[in-house]
Amino acid sequence: MNLRDMKISLRLMLGFGVLAFVIMLMGGIAAVKTDAVGDGVDKVVHGNVPIVVSLFEVKGDINLIARSLGNMVILTDPADIKKEAARIEATRKRILERLEKLGQQIKSPEGKAGLAKVLDVRAKYVAQQNKFMELVDGSRVDEAKTVLMSDVLGIQ
Repeated sequence: MNLRDMKISLRLMLGFGVLAFVIMLMGGIAAVKTDAVGDGVDKVVHGNVPIVVSLFEVKGDINLIARSLGNMVILTDPADIKKEAARIEATRKRILERLEKLGQQIKSPEGKAGLAKVLDVRAKYVAQQNKFMELVDGSRVDEAKTVLMSDVLGIQ
C-alpha cells in the first residue's frame, strides 16, 4: 500500500500515531535522565557541600588566628596577651577536629592528596605561630613583628 493511495483520514491517524509514539519515547528518556540528575544532586548536596562548608570554617578559623597574632603584638597587658594565646590554642583544636573529620569524609585520591598538603602546611604554620608566641612571651616584640610579617603571614 502506497502513502498516496491512502485516504487523508488514515494518513492523519498514522501521522498522529507516530507523533504520539515520539512524545512517549521522549517522556521515557526524560524520566530516566531526571533520575540520573537527581543522583548527581544528591552527591553534591550530601557529599561535596559539607566538605566545602568545613573548609570555609577552617579558613575562618585561620583568619581568627591571624587576628589574634596581630592582637598579641598590639596588646601590652600580659593577661590580654594570654587570652589571645588561649584563643589561638582553642581555635587550633577546632581546626584539627575539622581536618580529622574531613579526612573521614574525603574519599577521592585527589582530595586525600589535597588534604595531606593542607596538613603539611598547617604543621609549618603552627611551628611559626609557636615561634612568634615564644618571642611575644619573652617580651621580644620587635623580633616577633618581624617573624609575624615575614614567616607567619608568608605561610598563611
